[in-house]
Amino acid sequence: MIERTQIEELGTKEQLDLYKHATQYAEVGVWQFDLETGDVFWDSTMYNLYQVEKDEYENLFHAWMARLNSKDFKKLESELKEVIKSGGEYKTTYEITLPSGETRYIRATAKAVQNDDNWTIKLLGTNWDVTETVIGNRKVEKILNHTRAFIDNSPSAMALLDLDMCYLAASKQWYKDYDISDSDIIGKSHYEVLPDIPEERKKIHARVLKGDFHQDQNAIFERRNGKTQWLSTELRPWYLDDQTIGGLIIYSIDVTESHLAHKRLKISEEEFKGAFNNSSIGMALVSLNGGWMKVNPQLCEIVGYPEQELLNLTFQDITHPNDLQTDLTYLDQLVKGEISSYRMEKRYFHKNGELVWVLLSVSLVRNDDGSPSHFVSIIEDITTRKKTEEELKSTMTELRESLKIVNEQNQRLTNFAHIVSHNLRSHSGNFNMLLQLLNEETNPEERIQIERLLSRAADKLMDTIHNLNEITSIQLNSKPTIKETCLFDVIEKTLVVVQADLLSKSIKLENKVNPEICFPYVQSYLESIVQNLLTNAIKYRDPEKDCFITLRTKEMEDYVIFEVEDNGLGIDLKRYQPKVFGMYKTFHGNQDSRGIGLFLTKNQVESLGGKIQVESEPKKGSIFRVYFRKKLG
Repeated sequence: MIERTQIEELGTKEQLDLYKHATQYAEVGVWQFDLETGDVFWDSTMYNLYQVEKDEYENLFHAWMARLNSKDFKKLESELKEVIKSGGEYKTTYEITLPSGETRYIRATAKAVQNDDNWTIKLLGTNWDVTETVIGNRKVEKILNHTRAFIDNSPSAMALLDLDMCYLAASKQWYKDYDISDSDIIGKSHYEVLPDIPEERKKIHARVLKGDFHQDQNAIFERRNGKTQWLSTELRPWYLDDQTIGGLIIYSIDVTESHLAHKRLKISEEEFKGAFNNSSIGMALVSLNGGWMKVNPQLCEIVGYPEQELLNLTFQDITHPNDLQTDLTYLDQLVKGEISSYRMEKRYFHKNGELVWVLLSVSLVRNDDGSPSHFVSIIEDITTRKKTEEELKSTMTELRESLKIVNEQNQRLTNFAHIVSHNLRSHSGNFNMLLQLLNEETNPEERIQIERLLSRAADKLMDTIHNLNEITSIQLNSKPTIKETCLFDVIEKTLVVVQADLLSKSIKLENKVNPEICFPYVQSYLESIVQNLLTNAIKYRDPEKDCFITLRTKEMEDYVIFEVEDNGLGIDLKRYQPKVFGMYKTFHGNQDSRGIGLFLTKNQVESLGGKIQVESEPKKGSIFRVYFRKKLG
């Protein structure tokens, strides 16, 4: 049951008068609806809002209904029933039509008053005219429909704010540049979203909302996270259809990186300037056509030109002609992007005319669009080093010549030692063989024949010693004695040395050499060549068959060809071809083989412009061909 005192407490006329007094200056109408009695109370502002005269309608509820547009009635009826049922409140906006036909928009609130049993006994509410706001909002919404899509997808940071500095739209870049984590800032205050905005900035906003325009190329913002941000900003008001200001547009570009880059560049330029001017090596900036754009003091000292005089020249003017084309080729490759830099040694002409050697290092600087701008050159004076290198080169040349002479002398001495050893071993073996035959022979006539052979071998040994003396003179840098030599006679003398071997081994030798063939040669060399070829043919006979050695000659235009053919063991040339004439190379495992004979023969033949070749097959034999020049130039 509702107590009377409670009803009076909630809705006394005094209270309504107090409420009316509090709201009259805001032009807010106050109303009360008593659910128990059905009485409706309006204050004077309510009558003014609805343009209703007292007693004009049966009751105030009917007066309200008469002004209300029918399309809003069901919505309001539903909202009122919900408030009465729940004991809560509502806020709503609806249209009314005045007697003049004008449409106005009313903002209404209603709050339920309940008793102790939680029954709603009264409704207390307010009404006020929000026509201008609604119309303004509709104008704003109309503008936003045209601009929101553009702003939202703008690649730049843009924001549209109303008169209260609340967001109406913002681009994705705005969120990124201002590091806004909130996914939806629409309707929120700019100062709430970015609370670290300085007061001076807020004053700028106020001026722009009054019609000013503001632009700042490097606005500094200290953010709450400790970072400093540089922005290029532009603020301007935006207007409604009636040319009244609806708010402001902020356009900004985050130039923090470019600002820091500019700062770093400035520091770098200062550092480069210091390094450039104080460097101990030459440095220069060179134009694409070769002109000196900037030179440091060290470069001027290297080439001997004062700075201004050098700046009036090109690098081509002071470059040695033999070095210029190489330099220009490298520069062309730099410009085309084929290389990133290059280094080269080149020569400049000093102002006094002397040549200056430098080590040049060049790189290319490009513009932001990738086009070539200029060259950076590093020039190091290496004149002293080049002179030292030339002196060292000359010294090394002399040393190499000296070493060559020493090596040649050593080689000659080594060859001489091998010749002596080889030739004397042949005579020694021959003597041993003849003496052994002599001791074993009982027939007096045969003994006399062997003694004759011993005598001839002794004479041949004396000839060999004489020839070795001649070789000794050759090794001592004396010119060897070259004279017209008959090959047939040399062969006949050599056969005396090997005769015992031929007899003991039953080898048939046939000398088909033309006795009339003669040519200029060193006789000791020729004897050594013939002796080596014959002793090799004897040494590598095939004991399983009748062996023969055939000597013959052929003539060509420039050469006499001496052939020594045998049917001995032969050489596997597929296996040993590169080693046949090598020193200490043997192919059949003979204990008395030294691998010297063919090596000496090849060197002696080639020393006088000849050549030696071999044809051979295992178990079939060999043919050695020696080409002697008919004329020695």
